[in-house]
Amino acid sequence: MSAIGSRIKQGMMRFFMPEMSSRRALREGVTRENVVVWGLLTAAIVVVAVFLAGRSLTLFLPHYYSWQWVEVTVLDLPLWAWATAWLAVSALCFYPRVTATAISVAFSLYYIYAAANGSTIRIPGIGPLFSLPYLPIYAYHYFLPLFIAFSGVLVFILYPARKSSPQDRPSFVDLLLCVAILLSTFDFIWNFAERGERAGLIHWNDVIFGVLMTIVSLEMCRRVLGMVLPALGLIFLGYTMFGQYFPDALAHRGFPINEVISYLYSTAGIYGTIASVFATYVFLFIVFGAILQMTKVGDVFIDIAFALVGRFKGGAAKASVISSGLVGSIVGSGAANIAVTGTFTIPLMKRSGYTPQYAAGVEATASIGGHLMPPIMGSAAFLVAAFAEVNYTTVALVSLVPALMYYYSVYMAVHYRACRVGISGLPRDQLPNLAEIMRKDGYRLLPVALLIFLLIMRFSPFYAAFWSILAALAVSCTRSETRLLQLPTPLASLVGRGGAPEPQEGERVPTGPLADWGGLAAGAVVLAALPLVFGMTVVSAAVFAVVAAILFSSPRLINALTHGATGALVIAATAGIMGIVLAGVTMPGLALRFPAIVLEYSGGSLPAAIVLCAIASYIMGMGMTITAAYVILAILAVPALVELGVPVINAHLIILWLSQDSSLTPPFALGAFVAAGIAGADPTRTGFISVMLAKPLYVVPFLMAYSPILMDPGTPWWDILLVWATAFVGFFCLAVAMEGFFRRPLSWWERGIFLAASIAFFFQLWWIKLIAIALLAVGVAIQTLIKPSKTPPLSAAVEPEPGGT
Repeated sequence: MSAIGSRIKQGMMRFFMPEMSSRRALREGVTRENVVVWGLLTAAIVVVAVFLAGRSLTLFLPHYYSWQWVEVTVLDLPLWAWATAWLAVSALCFYPRVTATAISVAFSLYYIYAAANGSTIRIPGIGPLFSLPYLPIYAYHYFLPLFIAFSGVLVFILYPARKSSPQDRPSFVDLLLCVAILLSTFDFIWNFAERGERAGLIHWNDVIFGVLMTIVSLEMCRRVLGMVLPALGLIFLGYTMFGQYFPDALAHRGFPINEVISYLYSTAGIYGTIASVFATYVFLFIVFGAILQMTKVGDVFIDIAFALVGRFKGGAAKASVISSGLVGSIVGSGAANIAVTGTFTIPLMKRSGYTPQYAAGVEATASIGGHLMPPIMGSAAFLVAAFAEVNYTTVALVSLVPALMYYYSVYMAVHYRACRVGISGLPRDQLPNLAEIMRKDGYRLLPVALLIFLLIMRFSPFYAAFWSILAALAVSCTRSETRLLQLPTPLASLVGRGGAPEPQEGERVPTGPLADWGGLAAGAVVLAALPLVFGMTVVSAAVFAVVAAILFSSPRLINALTHGATGALVIAATAGIMGIVLAGVTMPGLALRFPAIVLEYSGGSLPAAIVLCAIASYIMGMGMTITAAYVILAILAVPALVELGVPVINAHLIILWLSQDSSLTPPFALGAFVAAGIAGADPTRTGFISVMLAKPLYVVPFLMAYSPILMDPGTPWWDILLVWATAFVGFFCLAVAMEGFFRRPLSWWERGIFLAASIAFFFQLWWIKLIAIALLAVGVAIQTLIKPSKTPPLSAAVEPEPGGT
């Protein structure tokens, strides 16, 4: 029975746990096993290019709302286009590892340059200094399909379909899916203008390639994130086509499959708002975070945190809270934040006296808060800006104080836990010196400072991310151990610097003539090819030649760009599937009906509606990423909250905060599982501790609904400051009550006093706040006047944890 139970648990884990799939370890060298599929694809290219190109064929295909005999003319492309297609197929078949790296680098560079394509660099007081070359490949119909194409090809190369699939190379099916993506992307770009001219008319290619992209989107998400989100996509797809069979409250007339697929294969579906936000904002910040990690900015934040609070009681846990907040503000990913800071802070917390479960819970809770902490926050924050139709800077600005409340609450909880169990600070001789850190490594924070400055100055996140990435690359060059940019070896030898650094542990730096002269060769090829093939001016070609020369001479930069692109796949894999879900909401008009359902079940009560949203978020969080859970709830529940009187941006941020618990709440909590793995702790108990520490996730949404905590327009500043002040005090009282310690251990009735004071501080009636002040005064007086007992503090090693026995 135990074996059966274990298998059931493993199956549930595979079904519900997002972001847990492992990537392939692609083999180096030639992959000879794919020679058969290469031969078939080569034959197909030859047949189409030689025998069918330019010919008209009459085929039985889906056309308009049925299947008809349709005359189709096969495209007659130039020879170089067919040769390029054959080279791409050959690279995918025989050199998947090199191809994956090349695609990752191209992915990152394409969207980095998109942020400044053709822009003019100006210096205040001097005027225009330099204009970047303009490339006509960043139009809307290139930008979005290429994001899905890059992501999809990387997913099918790097993620196997199942455990029995080849683990060191893409399989036959993987290669066919890659070809399907490339064909569909080409069709979307090639026929984009014609599709707009015949808006409303459905042609065969809309359906054929739409079906391919629907299958691709479902399979991409399944491989990276498991079955829950694809299953939801299929449910919404079925609802769109067969709405007449659903209950009356949800029923609609249904839509023909051709119409549904055509809608999905458009800028309203798979290539819609979600893909646009991911491609425009989120991807660049993920690349920025990857580059910052390569320059070891996370180490600087950790050192600063330990220098600031490491000597205090529970210093290791306090440093974990602060460093996770700092790193999370630029990484924007909870799991990555845990990996960056947790490997250092969790062992220190365990050595200082915290139990493994509590240490893991602190790290998980603090790291997940990075999704809420400006300037970058998480990917869902950019969707908040898009859905609420406000500037992202506004979202970041109003989110700052609530995020600080979150971290203050966690900080006070670990402080009073340390007081209760007798955990002291770390010895001063083991802590870094803040002044020395800033003198030696403070410059590494300049890219983050530039990002914050540009956002405050109301530049677009797209623009701010571009210049912050360039600043990070420039800062990396100050030391050899962090340098990402390198000159080609012959030039480096002439100037005496900028050559290949000594490889670090686990790092491989290419050597030999190819590595020495490859950069110069690449630059020369680009300089010669761009004017001849694309008619680019010599000056513009020279810019790209310099970039190519440095890129091919900089293995660490290639590594950083590769990590950025592959790290974005967890987000990118959801873009297409979320387009399918959105289609299932918008085509049948569910977005207009669902708010009425929420209002009906909540009885028109705002607190009940928020609780319903929290329950829905908890359930969806069992098998979705935070972003996916937010998108669905934002579409379905935000209109109901707005109808109940909540401002639009407040409603979206309420949903955003409630969606964060998917990484912490048992039974399937990714953040808690990752942290527990580092700590060697029980994941379930870690999850329960994380929920207790993350109390603000359930309190702040009510403050957003009932108070001007988000600086609501037209609210006097003294009202806003009063809300902020009383909320901070409320979280202080809540930490005291939950941890059971202030000046000494609290009895149960003393806990009740502080808990009642905490709840009262969160209410927005002045007379209740006066009661809160009185309760706090009583609690402090009792703790101050009654002498502490002589009972020694509890031992952290044997202390029972929440959720345990």
